Amino acid sequence: MYDHKNNLKHILLIGDNCINNQFIQREIEKYSDFSFNRECIFGIEHSHNHKKFDVVLINYLLLSDINDINITISKLEPSKWVIYDVPEDITGQSIAVMQLFNVFNLKGIIYQNAPIEHLTRCLKTVCDDDLWLPRKLMSHILSNARSYTVKSEEILSGLTKREIQIFKRVIRGDSNLEISSDLFISESTVKTHIYNIYKKINVTNRKDAIKKASITKIL
Repeated sequence: MYDHKNNLKHILLIGDNCINNQFIQREIEKYSDFSFNRECIFGIEHSHNHKKFDVVLINYLLLSDINDINITISKLEPSKWVIYDVPEDITGQSIAVMQLFNVFNLKGIIYQNAPIEHLTRCLKTVCDDDLWLPRKLMSHILSNARSYTVKSEEILSGLTKREIQIFKRVIRGDSNLEISSDLFISESTVKTHIYNIYKKINVTNRKDAIKKASITKIL
């Protein structure tokens, strides 16, 4: 959704029409470089069409309200994501930080106490294919990157080649039927393999398996 004629960058704000989002909209619309759209989570998740924006903007607290972030992301063509209202103490939550980076094409983070002008500066920076990430957070991510790589290697070392094949397909969202068709095995065999995978990586369901893969950078 790129407007060649006007050379606009298209911004999507995910959220309801609350006062805070109205304020953000007014701030963005001050700049002729941007066009603005807002949609609620429900509308995106139930849309039958894929949509493309240059940047998707979402509140950090809203992420916890999304039932399946992978569904939401799949409804949007590959976009750059900016998360705002991020608590500064997130650097103490290694899992939360790594999850953000693995799930999203994350290009910008804006802290809760950041001045409003950081919003448009961040959007312009991200639209120019650069990153807007606090130094403290970047240092934390780099220092923790190796430990997550080690964890992923440990988890995968316990799986057979066939289990890794199936795990890849579970992660990308394939159903048991799709996996059985793809690998030319019965659906009951797929279920058995998935049950064994869950036991080996210490999870109890598909959602937790995908989350663990995302957190530890598996596959």
